[in-house]
Amino acid sequence: MLVLIILLLCRVKPLPAVVVALIVLFSLGAWYPINIEEFGDLSARLFGVTMNVVYILLGGVILSAFAADSGAQHEISEWFESAAHNRARMVLMFGFAVTPLMESIIGWGVGVVIGIPLLLRAGLSPTRATTVGLLGLVLCPWGSLGPGLLVTAQLGQIDFGVLGTYTALYNLPVLIVMGASIAIVGVGHRMTWRLGIEFAIAIVMMWVVLLLVNIFLSPALAGILAALAALLVFLGGARLQGARPSALTPRQSRAFAPYGVLIASMLIVTALSMLVDLGAWDELITSPGLWLTVTAAFTPMLFKMSHSDATLSLRRGLGVWAPVCIMTLLYIVFGVLLSVTGMSAALAEQAASGGTMFLLALPFIGMLGGYVTASNTSVATMLTFGVSDATVALGGNPAAALGVQTSAAGAAVGASPSRIALAMSIASQFSDDEQPKPNYGKIAPVLIVANLVVGTITATVIAIAPF
Repeated sequence: MLVLIILLLCRVKPLPAVVVALIVLFSLGAWYPINIEEFGDLSARLFGVTMNVVYILLGGVILSAFAADSGAQHEISEWFESAAHNRARMVLMFGFAVTPLMESIIGWGVGVVIGIPLLLRAGLSPTRATTVGLLGLVLCPWGSLGPGLLVTAQLGQIDFGVLGTYTALYNLPVLIVMGASIAIVGVGHRMTWRLGIEFAIAIVMMWVVLLLVNIFLSPALAGILAALAALLVFLGGARLQGARPSALTPRQSRAFAPYGVLIASMLIVTALSMLVDLGAWDELITSPGLWLTVTAAFTPMLFKMSHSDATLSLRRGLGVWAPVCIMTLLYIVFGVLLSVTGMSAALAEQAASGGTMFLLALPFIGMLGGYVTASNTSVATMLTFGVSDATVALGGNPAAALGVQTSAAGAAVGASPSRIALAMSIASQFSDDEQPKPNYGKIAPVLIVANLVVGTITATVIAIAPF
């Protein structure tokens, strides 16, 4: 664990970092031998969720490639721009609704890729646009339809919906702090009392919908529907001020079509599973990975892409997917080996000896994981066994502890060096040559301070109402 964290903090790429960590783990076999039987049992139990994660990654990356190469992202941005009515609302809507919406559907930083060009068009400088875009990653635990939540639930042996609900509960400080930071950095003195009330309503609506969808539907849909709820609040506010969004052109309708198909498909199969006992087919039919991959397969037809253009996009998408998939699988293997060698149990025993202080440190432990890996799925495999075991040893609720870990890790993803580098490259690419380049020295401190405030609030909540 320590080797992995140090390598990631030293800017070593995640793939070679986890390979080195695995080598170190195997080298300690004399003290922590691998239990082959337990490894086989745990691998068999994780096979289904692992395949789900693989297909979520596949569908999300390829859908993103098709949307970028076909011009669909540009069509979507133009419609949102016309619907916002004024620049201050545009900034709030792009940062707090559109960015988390796209991150929830596709994940892996796509929310930033789409959100930052919109924020630049709203009149923000590259540094401010980058900062607001990264602050807008407020729903990372539900990004890509929630593979990180899936892995955490499976490793922690907790119901998917229960884990999603606890994560949503502890995500309220993230929404409030990051939302306030977006308003300060992106709007500042242009924030009117009316727009402030509208923004507060958007935050409340996002959190309420996030909770309700996790409780009554599926965590896979929670991020999408929560972001849509916030988006509707902003569109409603613009309408009350006299804005009349233009009707969707045929090209814009096609640009929105895959996302509508994905959301509708997931809603239908989730409702079906609640009404009908699907038996052994339930896990497959309600799989986010299945429907995201199916949607991606039909996207070239919906976008009316030529065969050659679609083939080029597919190849580019597969080129991005392969290393990401290999890295994710290795992190899952790393987490499994930490468990079957007894290392997680040893770490948990030591952590539990800290008593209540361990619980208060949980938000910061999750944040450190999110900061160094920029991935809720990676954090899940690294920390879930140890956090769950230590919480049980202290007589606490492991579902609540893992909810804190997941929410905190998701909040810190936007502050991770790799995500900041991605965001700065996008801002540099889409800004005018006359504008100054994004300033890392101004961006990183805002994100780190915002995360520390979130961690402090969450720890205070735990101290008042321990689980």
